[in-house]
Amino acid sequence: MELRGTGVQVSIVYPIFTESEFHQVELKKAEPKRRGPVQTSEQVARAIVRCARSPRLEVYPYPPARILAVLSALAPRFVDWMMARLLRR
Repeated sequence: MELRGTGVQVSIVYPIFTESEFHQVELKKAEPKRRGPVQTSEQVARAIVRCARSPRLEVYPYPPARILAVLSALAPRFVDWMMARLLRR
């Protein structure tokens, strides 16, 4: 709202766990367990380029993540419960 009429557009990118050089180094240090889907940095970059060409308010490089966002808005307690169960596994 603050930028309305200025010609500046803002987009929010919601990536999931992204495989990158940073995580390769960190995984060697701590060996944490990853849960859930993984995307490449190239997938995130392609989504950002698509958004730059055709601006959108929100960008979900991993499309199923949009479902989680909608569910979280409609039933936040359910999503919290579901995520807690997944993380316990």
